[in-house]
Amino acid sequence: MINEDIAAYYTALSLLAPKEKQDKIEETMAGLQKHLDRIKTQLTQEQQPQENDPFYFRSQVKKFILRGADKMWSRDIEDIFAQTMINPPQYQDTIKAAKEVGQPRTSIHRTNIGIFTYGDPYYQLLKVFELMKQHPDLAISQIWLTRRPKGDFIVEAVKTKATTKLEQNYVPTDLEDYPGEGIAYGSGNVLGQAEHVIVIIDDNPKELSSILSANDYLRGGTKSEFVVVRSRRAGTKERDKEWQINTPYGELDFISHSYSPEDILKILLINRYLKVKSRLGEQHANTVRLRKELEAQGVTEI
Repeated sequence: MINEDIAAYYTALSLLAPKEKQDKIEETMAGLQKHLDRIKTQLTQEQQPQENDPFYFRSQVKKFILRGADKMWSRDIEDIFAQTMINPPQYQDTIKAAKEVGQPRTSIHRTNIGIFTYGDPYYQLLKVFELMKQHPDLAISQIWLTRRPKGDFIVEAVKTKATTKLEQNYVPTDLEDYPGEGIAYGSGNVLGQAEHVIVIIDDNPKELSSILSANDYLRGGTKSEFVVVRSRRAGTKERDKEWQINTPYGELDFISHSYSPEDILKILLINRYLKVKSRLGEQHANTVRLRKELEAQGVTEI
């Protein structure tokens, strides 16, 4: 795949370059192709990597290994990633639902919208920035990046008190003394001591299980809890992996069904409502307020 990306990249360069530079580009591309083909032979042959290889194949674990992780990638390779990895397909239905759930921004009861990604932090962050650039009205309040399973990251973030820096207090000081206008549900420190539920949509069953496993730890030292919704889409590597759905509204199967942004929004709100009701009771002020939000969306029976 990387050979095809490089070919496409250099073809685009050659179309834009002056005539006198095209020969140099073709020469560079040919050399790079030869270099990659030689490294690729390590997949099937017992060949040792050369000293100047930027990456090599480790046969014991069947993985490509990048040399000198502390060194900057070549700009050419980085540009290739910028045109491929950093511009994945965007699911407009979910993006629109996220925009709706984070509105109005002026409300003291608005919902936090965050992005939680697993993988190389550098490229994951670039992808998030690209998403925010294309959708400036997407009210993202936090970005979490991790190389570890998401559940492990959550537990470690609480243990090290890193989450105490993630303050989300929406209630103006001059309103805190008024009845019913105390700290808003979901305000305070994320994964802290203010009652709140975090609903996460993820397509990876392994990460969903990891997130849910963090709840056991959170119950002992916080007033937060995660609810997960499985997303299943055509064309993704996780689409056929089985996972035990443990909530009545715990799956968005885009392969079997077509969901509007309004449908996705309702599923997010229903999951939050059900968890809050189970934690605080049906008559609690927070539960009542969330039920009114659902009624405003046309949901009267669950």
